[in-house]
Amino acid sequence: MALISATIYPLSSPAIEDGVLVMKEGRIVSVGKNMPLSPETRRIDVSGQSIYPGLINLDGLLGLIEINAVRATGDDSETGESNPNVRAETAVNPDSELIPVTRSGGVLFSLATPRRGRVSGTSALLQLEGWTWEEMTVKSPVGMHVRRPNLDRKGAKGGGHPLGVVPALTVSKQMPVEDLNELVSF
Repeated sequence: MALISATIYPLSSPAIEDGVLVMKEGRIVSVGKNMPLSPETRRIDVSGQSIYPGLINLDGLLGLIEINAVRATGDDSETGESNPNVRAETAVNPDSELIPVTRSGGVLFSLATPRRGRVSGTSALLQLEGWTWEEMTVKSPVGMHVRRPNLDRKGAKGGGHPLGVVPALTVSKQMPVEDLNELVSF
């Protein structure tokens, strides 16, 4: 299938006026101008339309928290310091009012990431379309999230991190729970 006569805005080059975007099996295979197409390629004229790349929300809470001020709408963490069994995709609310709003802004995928504890659990890459968490899940697990303790500016435990962020490590290979606990026990 080819979308023809559109203005295409790729990330790595200037806009392509009267461009062609060719897809095969749901994936973009080529983008350009005046591209030769085989006779069996289905052509869809999208003259006057613009095509932009989809965005990905990385390290997000989309679908895990609805309203920050209401604790009952938050499903981003579990109690305890070690939760390697937590799977973020199972906690996602597909009916979240924030998902269609985010999607309308061009964000098509989100990496749902669990929070709290030294070993927070596994994240999942979700498409922002679907009726259930199973339909939304593209890849799971993406990684095991391990968080280091916060240190204040003087290096003592308890205060905020000097950069205002929580240092985190994502482990994307299989690792025994004992090794993860040893990794974060410093």
